[in-house]
Amino acid sequence: EMAEELAAEELHSEALAKIRTGNVYSVHFGVQTNIRRIKPIPGDREFYERIVTENRSFIRKTQKEIDKIIQEEEIAVQKHRYLGRKIDAKSAYKVDQRFFTKKRNPEKVVDMAIAILVDNSGSMEGKRIESAKEAAILLTEVLERMEIPVFVAGHNCESALCFQIFKNFDTKYAKYSINRMLPGGDNRDGLALEIAGTFLTERQETNKLLIIISDGQPNSHGYSGELAKKDIKNIVKNYR
Repeated sequence: EMAEELAAEELHSEALAKIRTGNVYSVHFGVQTNIRRIKPIPGDREFYERIVTENRSFIRKTQKEIDKIIQEEEIAVQKHRYLGRKIDAKSAYKVDQRFFTKKRNPEKVVDMAIAILVDNSGSMEGKRIESAKEAAILLTEVLERMEIPVFVAGHNCESALCFQIFKNFDTKYAKYSINRMLPGGDNRDGLALEIAGTFLTERQETNKLLIIISDGQPNSHGYSGELAKKDIKNIVKNYR
């Protein structure tokens, strides 16, 4: 755990040096950002493991379903084709002459990194933040068991954007700090989305997926309504 902590701190410093947000053309210009790693404390591990234990069957079922999809992708057979090595007897009667099948070349499907971004604003207080923490833990557990790198962060905004990293892609023990998510302030979603996108962009995996857990629309000082919606659409477009 100590070795992981030292390595994680070094990687975090390198990542911060690459993040540039709020340029003069951005609606976030002048907004300060506080990006920090959250370290687990005594009790966090017990909370995490209790959630995992209570949802053991769900985790197994979800992992099994994703494994099935991956296997189907790897050995996928394309049917109803004009050309192919084999004839599909069930399609032989069709007049369009598309009665061949062809096995698709196997691909490395799980070449993927996933980021989970959780709204930690004040409107998430109570049952919502507890549900969000549970969702983040279950997603993390399933993805780790499938050896898919996963990143978990939360965000809110008061005088500055607070972007809290609970688990980086290459850490293991840090995931217990998901228990430390607390609601407060408002949410400047676009800026948080841009930071999460930057961390994803740095990954070498071919496929990158961002999962957002939130209860509503962006709302911060001078940032709401159509202005915020347009900003988010532009950021999503750029990172896609």
